[in-house]
Amino acid sequence: MLSEEASWLRKSLQELVERGEAIFPLGNIGSSDEKQLKTQPWVNDVLMSPLRELGKVYNVDIKQSPDVRTSLPTLNLEKNLQDPLWRSFLRKATS
Repeated sequence: MLSEEASWLRKSLQELVERGEAIFPLGNIGSSDEKQLKTQPWVNDVLMSPLRELGKVYNVDIKQSPDVRTSLPTLNLEKNLQDPLWRSFLRKATS
């Protein structure tokens, strides 16, 4: 993710919150690679840290990592994250 994309996404999500939209808890899908903090520090600085100040953010990934709250089962990467069963799994895993 480029820094400009991180800024745009944070602003867009913050606007949703300001309008009263319920975006939290928020799942940060595919989030466990700690190398990202070194190679793309703006993702945390510009996007994730401000979002954590607004509400609960869960790191969700297929691979294990100390900061991942929810480890997903092996899945088809084309799985529709809007699928009710999938959403139910995520809801239970983050409650």
